[in-house]
Amino acid sequence: YYNDGEQLDSAPIFPGTYTVRIDVAEGSNYTAIDDLTTLSWKYSIADIVSSTYFTFIAPSDLAYDGNGKQAVVKAKSGITGMGAITVKYYDADGAQLSSAPVVPGTYFVKADIAAGRKYAAATDITSDSWKFTITKGNLTAEGTGKATGKYGDRLSDLVISGLTVKFGTAEIEGDWSLTGSTIVNVGDNGRYTATFAPQENPEYYNPLTAEVTLDIAKADAPEVSDASVNYNWAAVGEKSVVIEGLPSDTGAYGTADFDITDTDGILTEDSARFDEGNVYFTLDTNTKANIGSTATINVTLPTQNYSDITFKVTINIVTSK
Repeated sequence: YYNDGEQLDSAPIFPGTYTVRIDVAEGSNYTAIDDLTTLSWKYSIADIVSSTYFTFIAPSDLAYDGNGKQAVVKAKSGITGMGAITVKYYDADGAQLSSAPVVPGTYFVKADIAAGRKYAAATDITSDSWKFTITKGNLTAEGTGKATGKYGDRLSDLVISGLTVKFGTAEIEGDWSLTGSTIVNVGDNGRYTATFAPQENPEYYNPLTAEVTLDIAKADAPEVSDASVNYNWAAVGEKSVVIEGLPSDTGAYGTADFDITDTDGILTEDSARFDEGNVYFTLDTNTKANIGSTATINVTLPTQNYSDITFKVTINIVTSK
């Protein structure tokens, strides 16, 4: 037995290609001959393949982008005579994939090796290090976000518009939302952080947030009871009446508007004012002749959080209060 022209002491056991030569002793019909051989008198012992013969190269870009992530398994430098290598992919549960993985997750690689010139065929060659993880993809938000609603709505009730979400160049459908039960005032000019929830495959993407401003409309005006007060004809000076039913969350009051009907002049002109839930007015100097006279103050009260609140105050001049 010869390997690379060198005679062996015994039959070969290691991988390689071997040539057979024979020595023929002299016979009755033939003369003796040494080192008899032919080109076909050779054979190879194939190596048993293991993962140590290969280099594993994970995909270079492991962020989810909608494309398959292909790993490479190749014979190490200096190893020749290996057959074709087929790479196979398995998910974390051990299920084989039909092609290179696309979606986020951890994947394991095995290789099937075809028989080669020096190496035998092998299947499911792998190593603990032959794995990779596809990370979640990044979404981007374009535009200017605005959250709209009416006073009384919670942050989580507001409807967000003005933002477009993209994955690369593809537009992604989904919903923006704010979290929390806070009720914000009309005119709140703060910036709030909204979170996006994709309609499909949210597990493929990293969280996406964007700052939004608020556009809160006033709530409908509450119904406030009218007030009616009686004063003795001799009463004079500034008086006040508490307006029942004004909500405590009106926010800042605007300047009240007064529409006064005072035919008999029982009130001092332009004396009506509103302050801290009370309507103030000044009784002029009256006489007994004013008994039975009535003045009405129709009030329109702007507020921060509600549409204009309207109510009426009636002042009656009587014999005795």
